[in-house]
Amino acid sequence: MASSAQQDIFAALRGGVRFKSQGTNRSRGAPPKKGPEQPEKAPEQREPAFHSHALRTEELSALRNARKIRVEGADAPSIFPDLAALSAVAGCPQQLLDNIAELGWTALTETQMQSIPALLDERDVLSIAPTGSGKTGAFAIPLLLRLLRGSPRPGAERSPRALILAPTRELATQIARETARLAKDTGISVRAFGKQDDVTAFAECDVLVSTPLRLATVLTAQPGRRLAAVEILVVRPR
Repeated sequence: MASSAQQDIFAALRGGVRFKSQGTNRSRGAPPKKGPEQPEKAPEQREPAFHSHALRTEELSALRNARKIRVEGADAPSIFPDLAALSAVAGCPQQLLDNIAELGWTALTETQMQSIPALLDERDVLSIAPTGSGKTGAFAIPLLLRLLRGSPRPGAERSPRALILAPTRELATQIARETARLAKDTGISVRAFGKQDDVTAFAECDVLVSTPLRLATVLTAQPGRRLAAVEILVVRPR
């Protein structure tokens, strides 16, 4: 049973998508209360950030069932059934596709099939998947795509545009290494925030990977430093 803290997190993500490969469910927060004199409003239509892969409802349901993907959410995006959708639907640059191929990835895993289109649709995603299921690729690919499509905020000092938090230094280093391989020759720089680093490292990367404790220690020591340019936050629990 989820703790009250976990339930609060799930409620905060009610506008996003939560899913689990190989079985789970998603908790949504309670809808806002309407006053007695307020007329009932039609559901708000959300314009997607991109057009996800077009699958008929029965095809999508059958594919999710076959791959043991369970998903809930407000208008949850369709899935990417294969790597071809990255190019045909998401407009993935050729260099990023080449880097994916260089890593030896020939197909999308279940968590990647659902996470990538949801994150490209700029949704908050809570994904649960077993070890070795490709979770780093599930968030790193759409993260890099979004950074490549956008540009730093005007007038902002050089600072990471994406922040990835991992519980251990070993996992942070592993995530940084794999994300850097995906970002090779794209112009996106990736750095693991090491034990000897200070805030000067912020000006040297677009994607910063750190443990929460190390990051908090440095920011506390230099309180004037901010991560104001961060557009994407990834929290990797394990």
